[in-house]
Amino acid sequence: MPNVTRLKLESATEDDVMVDFLAEIAFLYRRNMQKFECLVKGYLPQLHDAEKLKHIDMSLCNWEFIPGQSIYPSSLKYLRMRAINVKFDWSIFSSATQPHNACFDQLRSLNLYGNIREYSKRMFNEEITLALEFPALEFLTIRYIRLTPKHIKSIMLGPLNQLEFSGYSFDALCFVKHKHTRLKKLTLNFERGLEHDDAKFVTNSNFIFSNTSKIAN
Repeated sequence: MPNVTRLKLESATEDDVMVDFLAEIAFLYRRNMQKFECLVKGYLPQLHDAEKLKHIDMSLCNWEFIPGQSIYPSSLKYLRMRAINVKFDWSIFSSATQPHNACFDQLRSLNLYGNIREYSKRMFNEEITLALEFPALEFLTIRYIRLTPKHIKSIMLGPLNQLEFSGYSFDALCFVKHKHTRLKKLTLNFERGLEHDDAKFVTNSNFIFSNTSKIAN
């Protein structure tokens, strides 16, 4: 089947034999693959040279970074990562030729879904020096994920016009404080029950609403 361009991997089991089998399938079809869905927990294929890949939807539950594991980011237009855990590392989108940079040249839609039970933990290492670029990003969904200020800035510098956010009010501040934002639609879902300082919650909320009052819904 040399003309396979869409691949969806699911498995009722997560034993090593099955994971190796699925890895081999993904590797064989990677060159022509345009859409890839992987709902196998803890598994990420080697897609460093999948230069036609435009759509990825994958689960990162139980996933741990393996050196050499990478995904080609430049051709992607849609990226959804579910069940992102505290071990997630953006370096899976870097390469040997660009170890300190990951450029999502064509990415228009980015969806990051974390776990509310792990939300209070630091999701991304502040010390990571990897630079991210999203020059074409228009749609962003963030649910219970904490991005570093540097990565948030790189997102908001682009043509982003729709943002859906779920989490703490002070995390939402990091997005809306950027005056150069081109947002046209903003959806906020604050997890009030997770915040313990009423005064700060009110202050954060007032600032957010006062700085986004001109956004057209």
